[in-house]
Formats: sequence, C-alpha cells, structure tokens
Amino acid sequence: MTNLLKAVASPKTVDGFWLFQQPESDIFVRVYNLPTPAAYHAILQQALIEILAQPSTTIDVIKTEHGKPYLANHDLAFNLSHSQQWLAVAWSTNQPSIGVDIEHADRQQQVLAISKRYFHANEQATAEKNWLHTWTRKEAVLKAHGLGLRIKLAELDTTTETVEHSQLGRWAVSTAVHPSFVLSVSWPALQ
Repeated sequence: MTNLLKAVASPKTVDGFWLFQQPESDIFVRVYNLPTPAAYHAILQQALIEILAQPSTTIDVIKTEHGKPYLANHDLAFNLSHSQQWLAVAWSTNQPSIGVDIEHADRQQQVLAISKRYFHANEQATAEKNWLHTWTRKEAVLKAHGLGLRIKLAELDTTTETVEHSQLGRWAVSTAVHPSFVLSVSWPALQ
C-alpha cells in the first residue's frame, strides 16, 4: 500500500484545520479538531460554506437510506467522518463518489480483537501494527460506495492500493497517518 494522502497545510498555516490532498487529483480532506461534541454541526456548516464558496447560509446535509450523506442542491462528491475530537470532511469535484473515515490514534490498542472477526486473512497478518490503517480503509471504501457496513467485512481485503469486491466494484484508497489520528479516503478506481 503506497497510496498516501499528502498533508498540504496544518492548523498553524490554515484556519484551524489540517488540509490533505490526494496527489495529482482534486480530492481533498479537511481535518478539524472539535473543541466539544456540540461544535460538530457549526464546524461542518462553516467548512461546507467555505468549500462550496457559498454565501454565509445553511447548507443542507441529507442522508440516503443507508446513511451516506450528500448535499441538497449541489453535485459535489462529499463525505464526512468523526471520531472523538476529530471531524474529517472530504470532497471532490470530479469524482462521482467519495468516502472518508478518521479514527483517533489511541483506539489502536482498544480494538485488536475486532480484527479476528472483521479483517480479511491478509489484513490480520499486520493487524497489530496497522489496525486503524486497515479499519479506516475499509470504512472509507464502504462509505464511498454507500452500502455501509452491510457486507462481511472479512471478505473485503484492503491491503492493496485498489480494493476490489464483487458487491462493491473497484475503489482506490489513500491514507494519512498523523500522531493523533489515522485518515483514509476512497473513490472509484479507474477500470
């Protein structure tokens, strides 16, 4: 797995968020540190206003029957994820679909037992070292597709740059590892 998101800017250089970009693409992810759980909606709204270059107004986020968010009256491919104090907002103007997942780095030790049940055999071999890396890749692919957690996760092998599954098709995945979080983003792979 060599496909890595590139950190473009940190909160020190941008308005309080990390900015990641998939190299040579229009796929971006903003990562915000949420000061409180109650700040989630306000930060998400401000991020969407800035991303869409909209006048200061409310942007409606709607969900499909399987929970995939999309924007009312906008065709921007968009997805979001939050974990403890982190909020990730991913978008692309050229991709038909995008998925993102973020996990707090301290979860690594809490969840290794889950790998035996939900990881493909290839993923289990490196689970102790890369659990969050693998988990965020799985979640990002499932969220990009829009199916959510409705397949046997142990059948989804994310150890390759392009993830293929009979029910999901082919998906590209890119990951960033930060000392405080692990972040993955997914989009349709070229055929």
